[in-house]
Amino acid sequence: MAFSWHVSVHSPAANLGDVERFTTAQVLPSLMSADVLRLGTQLDALIAAGARTFHIDVMDGHFVPNLTLGTGFAAAVADPVRAAGGMLDVHLMVERPGLMVELFAPHAGAISVHVESDPHIHRLLGRIRELGCLAGIALNPATQLQTLEPLVEVIDYVVVMSINPGFAGQPFLMTTPARVAQARQMVPSRVAIEVDGHPAHAVNVERVVEGVKRSLDYVTANFGPYQHRQVRILEFPR
Repeated sequence: MAFSWHVSVHSPAANLGDVERFTTAQVLPSLMSADVLRLGTQLDALIAAGARTFHIDVMDGHFVPNLTLGTGFAAAVADPVRAAGGMLDVHLMVERPGLMVELFAPHAGAISVHVESDPHIHRLLGRIRELGCLAGIALNPATQLQTLEPLVEVIDYVVVMSINPGFAGQPFLMTTPARVAQARQMVPSRVAIEVDGHPAHAVNVERVVEGVKRSLDYVTANFGPYQHRQVRILEFPR
């Protein structure tokens, strides 16, 4: 099953809404790497394994050099995911995210936007919440973490990129665990931290997980693409 995996690192005290979304350590399967010809079968298998939050990478070919999933895909997978008590976590890697949040919100439970992508980020995060979704802020690897400070009151989660966004399978930046630990110190426990990226080898998966766990409460990760059997240290909660 060739999925890539998304990371969620957070405090057990996080208070993120009515549904248990990011309040337990989770592996968030990234549907960008799904086999579209077997999507239903793979989605059913992941739900049966315990997955409840699914990550959707949206790329526009401008903010990042790739094109991926759109609103039609999100609408198609939203119903079976919701029927299982889950939700979609939409990550907008787009140049004008304000135009996209209105389109994805009906299908999503959480939407993250890049701090680098919008000059009026407070207003955009507020709008995501008004639409009934958790509001997340994503940071590229070279973006200073200090940009989080003025946003703490208007975010529900932080996405720390462990690669430069655009393509799966890039080398994982090993400076990421330190950035995650620093971010955890900068935001309150109610704010979840996700790490989005792809360690190239299973040994790196273990190194990253152990490095982050030393500083944080829980860790899961966006690893891939891997065969399901190889993600042996990141089992779905049951």
